[in-house]
Amino acid sequence: MGNHFVEVKTITPFKNSDRITLNRKGNFSKVLVVKIDADFEVRSKLIDRKALPKVAGDKVTLHWADIDSDHY
Repeated sequence: MGNHFVEVKTITPFKNSDRITLNRKGNFSKVLVVKIDADFEVRSKLIDRKALPKVAGDKVTLHWADIDSDHY
């Protein structure tokens, strides 16, 4: 997307939870989280890398309900 490297993560109805895990060592400046529900309706949220929570390790786990466009 433009000059940005985008990491795409999906949440499908076949998964047990609505969370994604990111590796902060990856080469990306934005994360696009795409959620597909049981009726195959698609929603997405775009997050700047700078807005990701700071964690001690390399992995960040985000829950769909916690991804609020006001915070990310």
